[in-house]
Amino acid sequence: MGNKASGVHCPANSMYSVTASAVQSAALLISTLLSKAPPSEGCVCNPGYLQSQDGCVPLAQCGCLSEQQYIASGQKFYPKPDCMKLCECRGGMVSCEDKPCQKGKSCGVREGVRGCYDNLKTPGNKG
Repeated sequence: MGNKASGVHCPANSMYSVTASAVQSAALLISTLLSKAPPSEGCVCNPGYLQSQDGCVPLAQCGCLSEQQYIASGQKFYPKPDCMKLCECRGGMVSCEDKPCQKGKSCGVREGVRGCYDNLKTPGNKG
């Protein structure tokens, strides 16, 4: 049941299966357990690996889903627009701590990333 027999090329750390799970993403693991979707043909991750973005990675490298956005493992982020909690994705799990913006910084989005940024000073503003 390898790639050569099926004629299908599967990415690294995966193999072809005629009974592939309908959902394999680590971020959707709970949904997978609750899902009643029938199995189908396709590539599945090797044992010890889970689907994360474009390929199969070890669980420790799996990303997370937060507010319907994919977060890479190891990435820190503010999930809410008030920047009151700083979260981190580690191995498919999100942990958060209270960490509002420090004095002199404001919550905002720059280059698509929400975070605490230095307050902008405008000409004529000395403060």
